[in-house]
Amino acid sequence: MRPLPAFLEGLANATRVRGPYRISEKALELHRRLTVIDLHADPLMWSRDLLKRNRHGHVDVPRMRDAFAVLCQDFAKVGVNIVLELMPFSNVKTIDTALGIVQGANQPNGGLLLDNWHISRGGIPYGDLARIPAQFIKAIELDTAQ
Repeated sequence: MRPLPAFLEGLANATRVRGPYRISEKALELHRRLTVIDLHADPLMWSRDLLKRNRHGHVDVPRMRDAFAVLCQDFAKVGVNIVLELMPFSNVKTIDTALGIVQGANQPNGGLLLDNWHISRGGIPYGDLARIPAQFIKAIELDTAQ
């Protein structure tokens, strides 16, 4: 028998493959122009170890690292840096998690955006920022929010 969290998640996140579907030219054209990003994530719902790759659930650090690497590689072709912002109200709220993603991806155009308000709000001592290798600091935001 599956544990209750896995059973419930299977009910809530069911996938049905149907089709084939007819897609209009208008819908195809819209699809070609859009960039859609789903930033919804609730990995802590079932007390998962986010440092381990999971086959289910929204995110974990290994999958975020791999996706970040691919995103960096794609945008490197046009000379764009990709930054990941450390935020206290997100899944990337610690320096260790952020470094696990960007340092693990190890892309020359990939790194962190450090926002002084998010650092302060997240209770991260400013001295801890010295642990971040300089090549992974790509942007700094100076925020006056209170």
